Amino acid sequence: MKKIASVIKTATGEMVISGPLPAHEDLSYFDLGASIHFTAFELGRNLKNYRKLSLNSLIKEFHAVKIIFEQGKYLQMYAGTGKMEMYLNRYEDCLPCIIYIDKRNLVHHDPYINASYISGIDYPEQKDLYIATQAPLPYTISHFWHMVLNQQVGSIFTLCQPLEIKKVTTTKGRCEEYWPAQGKKATFNDLTIENKQESNLKSRQEREIEITYQDKKWTTKQIHFTNWPDKSIPSEKDDLEQLVNELQNEEKKKKKIIIHCSAGVGRTGTLLALTQLKTLIDYQKNNGLDLGISVFSIVRRLREQRVFSVQTIEQYEMINDFVEKWVNRK
Repeated sequence: MKKIASVIKTATGEMVISGPLPAHEDLSYFDLGASIHFTAFELGRNLKNYRKLSLNSLIKEFHAVKIIFEQGKYLQMYAGTGKMEMYLNRYEDCLPCIIYIDKRNLVHHDPYINASYISGIDYPEQKDLYIATQAPLPYTISHFWHMVLNQQVGSIFTLCQPLEIKKVTTTKGRCEEYWPAQGKKATFNDLTIENKQESNLKSRQEREIEITYQDKKWTTKQIHFTNWPDKSIPSEKDDLEQLVNELQNEEKKKKKIIIHCSAGVGRTGTLLALTQLKTLIDYQKNNGLDLGISVFSIVRRLREQRVFSVQTIEQYEMINDFVEKWVNRK
């Protein structure tokens, strides 16, 4: 397939608006040639006079993303399917891609954790900046905190609650409460976790967490967004935009960032997509550029790195709503 990449050169590398992931085996990019519609979706549209597509058109775009990744070759690329690993997955169908598993292991003494590296939009400056992962299970809390320590994670974005309502009459745990109460300590195997400070803000809580392992200590920040239902969208969009701004600020610190919801795909992928798209839009507007924007390409590339990223048409439509708002904001 002839490359259709659209790239912005920056002082630290390049931002890809559409086209293949830099320096990665981007299999889904080459599947775009199977349809003239896929190619059009990938190219996106210019910022000038930008308007959100109709819901029917958005459904076609989102369906195209799903079609590409439902092929058998992608289903064979996922790690964590062995007998010694499967019990460590919260969901059997939400598995990390082999290509994006660190060969040295994210957790130094365990063979596996359901987590995937995700590159930021500015490459190579933000290569593998993010770690998208599932919410810890009761017996993977130590895996999670070892990953934070091993990867020297600067911040954790938690997008789910320990209990989330799935049906009117049913409450199901979607995330183990892996942090202690304010001022308290908790021990998970060989780790001690201390919640040194906590503040309650609108729609989120922020915690300063200290990890102790043998003679090592590491302090990280947890931003816990509390207003985002599973497989849905937040009711307060301004709060979500503030979270996007918070994530952009954390990027500037150049430390690894963990993002997780329950499975680490729907809400996690949506926040990543929003942040990358806002960065692209801001950069172009601030520099008098109009090289376009492609929600389809951003979501496709995220799914290349983490299965099911952006899980529902409702989430995909909300991303497009924000893009229209940001492009047309004076």
